[in-house]
Amino acid sequence: MMREEKSAYWRQRVEAFQASGGALKNDCAQEGIAVAALHCRRKRFAGDSETQTRSKDTADFLPITIAPVRSSGAAVEIHLLSGRHLKLTAPVKLAWLRTLVQVLEGSCG
Repeated sequence: MMREEKSAYWRQRVEAFQASGGALKNDCAQEGIAVAALHCRRKRFAGDSETQTRSKDTADFLPITIAPVRSSGAAVEIHLLSGRHLKLTAPVKLAWLRTLVQVLEGSCG
């Protein structure tokens, strides 16, 4: 399959899923498509349209300050731009968390 054909195929799959309004897992099972593959393509195509409309000076991330946390047993929840949510119930190293966010928010390939 040529690159353009592959792109058109996935764009069609993503549009069909969005139009169906059905359950992602069921639709993917019927089509024989991995859920992760559809998520990746959906994110990529959404990124294509966002790139065209987004202002060049708009930041993708907001600056944050990380302060020492008192051990209260409470979880920390992080909402990423991709729509994913991370719930941390134990202390983690900043470098590990930074790498995790970069991998989760990075390109699908």
